[in-house]
Amino acid sequence: MSAPMPISQVFSQLEAHYGRFIWWPELDPFRIMVGAILVQNTNWRNAQKALDNLGDDLAPATIPTRHCRGLLSVISSL
Repeated sequence: MSAPMPISQVFSQLEAHYGRFIWWPELDPFRIMVGAILVQNTNWRNAQKALDNLGDDLAPATIPTRHCRGLLSVISSL
């Protein structure tokens, strides 16, 4: 029995066969994290709408400056 293939080699082979896969349509790590949380209770389309509603200035420093009800209304106004 041969040794198991390292996961990095599996990904390399898959990428060589299928092409590069963009697993998440966001580049900013914080937006990825927020999107990952939002998508747990909905589908990606609604999570993306919520991210869009939160705006371009979404960052760890801006969340505490927003009121909870304001955040809730922006996220749930889908």
